Amino acid sequence: MANVPRLRFKEFKQEWQVKRLNNFARKITEKNVDFKVTNVISNSAQYGLISQRDYFDKDIANVENIDNYYIIREGDFVYNPRISKESPYGPVNIYKQSDLGVVSPLYLCFRVSGISNDFLAYFFKTNFWHRHIYMFGDSGARHDRVSIKDSDFFRLPIYLPSLEEQLKIASFFILLDQKIEKQKEKIEQLEKFQKGMMQKIFSREIRFKDDNGQEFPKWELKPLSELGQFRRGGTLSKSDLSENGEPCILYGELYTRYSPVIEEVYSKAQVTNNNKVYGYINDVLIPSSGETAIDISKACALMVDKVLLGGDMNVFTPKKHVSGPFLSYQINSIKRIEVAKLAQGASVIHLYSENLKNLKVWLPTYKEQLKIATVLNLLSKKVDLEKKKLDLYNDLKKSYLQQMFV
Repeated sequence: MANVPRLRFKEFKQEWQVKRLNNFARKITEKNVDFKVTNVISNSAQYGLISQRDYFDKDIANVENIDNYYIIREGDFVYNPRISKESPYGPVNIYKQSDLGVVSPLYLCFRVSGISNDFLAYFFKTNFWHRHIYMFGDSGARHDRVSIKDSDFFRLPIYLPSLEEQLKIASFFILLDQKIEKQKEKIEQLEKFQKGMMQKIFSREIRFKDDNGQEFPKWELKPLSELGQFRRGGTLSKSDLSENGEPCILYGELYTRYSPVIEEVYSKAQVTNNNKVYGYINDVLIPSSGETAIDISKACALMVDKVLLGGDMNVFTPKKHVSGPFLSYQINSIKRIEVAKLAQGASVIHLYSENLKNLKVWLPTYKEQLKIATVLNLLSKKVDLEKKKLDLYNDLKKSYLQQMFV
């Protein structure tokens, strides 16, 4: 049968029937009169339908204008035609709050009957409806927004199984989402614990003992200029990336891919010019430019030998008996605000090595540095492992969405 999903619960055999959205949906046109509702809801591709008050801790919409907003209730759907990386044709999300909400008249709101709301909500997480929007929509004057007539949107074809199968599919994804949320909570708790441990260790509230059970000597406060040398990254760019090249790190990856300690390098590049700059084991990599001061106040200790380094990167090579991972964890913890204060610029923030040289860091004995770095690295690995599990769950969800709908 053509109109069946690739992956299906075995007890269901019937072919799915094609329907139009307008067969079971009607547009919501109820306006907010006399400021009856002040709970303004935004439709986010990443977070779904969220209260501006809860998310931003304040009301973003002008209270004088929300009289024109549409009122939505629990179970209603909202389409935001704004294009984003996460939703190339705009997100369609279901409202799950019990309180009444109001949404911008730029959104298209509708209510359904005779269909599982949850099934339809998960259908809109697939890309099966994108072709219809592509065929009947138009980006128009604004390249970031789809322009589509309401009548064309409601002509959207949807393949439907029996209500029983709809409910079973929806229940499956609800359970999967619950598992994803629990995994997110687990990661949040681990990161909170990790942050607390770093704070206690670097404030010396927690101290380690040597192999003989004796206290280590007091820590010293020293500027980075006394602990090693700074140099700049190379001229490596995305255009140099190649599967057949040498291991490399682009400065943007310091934000997106790497933890305070780098034990595996993911990218490779081929560079033909003479401006190659390599990083070596124990080097500390600090971004030299970014969007905000707090963003670039981070560090990654390199524990892989001879890695090509990109530009916009400060490379610090510690002296003997100075642990790069120890410095990296310290900069990412109690020294982060101090580093942020060293940054300069307005639209683009820069962090220069001349300023970083004056940053004073705490330095215990080398043996204590190694003990601290080992403990914190174990915590980092635990967090990374749980994040990989979360990525796996999200990938599974994407795969199931594409296989369990038509």
